[in-house]
Amino acid sequence: MLIAQRKTQFIINVLIIISLFGVSFELLMFFKSGGAFRFDSLGANYINLYSGYVRGESTVNVSYLAKIFFSTVSGLSLFFASFYFSGLTRRQKTIYIFVIVTSLLISVVGSGKQKYLGDLMVAFLIYFAFLKARRRIKSSLSRVLLFSVAGVLTVFVFMGILGQRYEAAGISVANINELAHPLMYWDTESIFFDLFGDESGFSLAVFLGYFTNGLYGLSLGLNLPFEWTYFVGNSYSLTRIVEIILDEPRVIADLTYPARVGEVYGWSASKWHSLYAWMASDVTFYGVVVIAGFFGFLYGRLWIMSINSTRLASGPLFAMLTLGLTFSLANNQLMHGLSSILGLMFLALLMLTIKPVKEKLRG
Repeated sequence: MLIAQRKTQFIINVLIIISLFGVSFELLMFFKSGGAFRFDSLGANYINLYSGYVRGESTVNVSYLAKIFFSTVSGLSLFFASFYFSGLTRRQKTIYIFVIVTSLLISVVGSGKQKYLGDLMVAFLIYFAFLKARRRIKSSLSRVLLFSVAGVLTVFVFMGILGQRYEAAGISVANINELAHPLMYWDTESIFFDLFGDESGFSLAVFLGYFTNGLYGLSLGLNLPFEWTYFVGNSYSLTRIVEIILDEPRVIADLTYPARVGEVYGWSASKWHSLYAWMASDVTFYGVVVIAGFFGFLYGRLWIMSINSTRLASGPLFAMLTLGLTFSLANNQLMHGLSSILGLMFLALLMLTIKPVKEKLRG
């Protein structure tokens, strides 16, 4: 793909430079704090990372703001790469790969997290979808088999990470029902564990739970009446900001469906409730259905604009929305963290301020 627009090149170069600086600084601090890349200590690293952590009590200082800034840029870089990567220079591609690999090592191996890995997998799929559409690449049995094998391997990687995390926490099939949430029950005598074994079956079951736990929270929320959250209840971060400005802790957060589900049923807001329960806090569940129709139209238009390359930010914005949809059954990933909100605002601003280009970006 030929990138001819100067504004596109400028934005990509700025994102690359900031991302390179940010990941280099993060790598330096990681080693300075005694961190090490050991694949056999993923779980222990994760447990240590969140030891003593209390949600919503982070100290707002220069370090905290810098972390949000670099996290925002890192996310934007991933979305731009998913659309523009094939048209970058060799130097730009090399820097991008360094940033991605380093971030992956720090996040997954060094900290035991898996979100960045999930984001990266989605970005890869979006990249190949764009590439296939622009170059009109036909599907073949070999490509289907290749992606199938890659998908299975990816699941095994997630299983390995989750297995180590639960092992480090002292949780297994033997005691899961004693330690699990009171509203959850594990059928440890299921044929599922006969097929995959206790260890692998447990890791796979935890992984598959990512696709269902949010629906359980959603089902509980459907039983509760609507209480308006002033169009900020869909986002944990927006709610926190408004409450800090008003100096009224929990004045809005306690009205959201996830918070009230926690109060009534015990399935707390820290659990998953799906994107739809969070959105319904602002517009009701009926309103979510209406918004879903509008979103579907916008999503389709973004795909068309991306393939025709008529908008600078259409591809990255489509990638970001796709990522949000991928995790929609679990949580509101797009609006949960402040860095995601800032990234979404930046892409929306580009869509509104930069005029459409007539020249197509050829794949």
